[in-house]
Amino acid sequence: MEFMFHQDHLQGASSAIPLHLGEDEPTGEPFDTTALDANSNLHIDFGFMEIFSLGNMVWADRNNDGLYDPSREQVISGVVMELHKVIDTLDDEDTPVTICRLIGYDTTDANGLYVFDSLLMGRYIVAISGTNFP
Repeated sequence: MEFMFHQDHLQGASSAIPLHLGEDEPTGEPFDTTALDANSNLHIDFGFMEIFSLGNMVWADRNNDGLYDPSREQVISGVVMELHKVIDTLDDEDTPVTICRLIGYDTTDANGLYVFDSLLMGRYIVAISGTNFP
């Protein structure tokens, strides 16, 4: 695996420096994550971003109260779920519009559970896919 970063802000050049995972790290240093040392490079930013998960359970809500009661209601496995990303943008006339883009599917497991992992911060809509209703 190789990472690239541009060093133009460091030396006035516009070249890229390859960083090889595990090969460019100094060895034999004491393990201290709080202390800066001569081998620190604070100009490299790999853009660490927090990721999120979104999921829940599908069940037959017999009394339509939105609360799962395991003594009276059953989970439903095999339900195809869709994940849509909500995007605020501008149309051709620069009028603000909101669109939803389908970005993923998941199927509920034997416990009625589904999850969409590795999501960036944003607005999402989860829907039951129309393929469940032939």
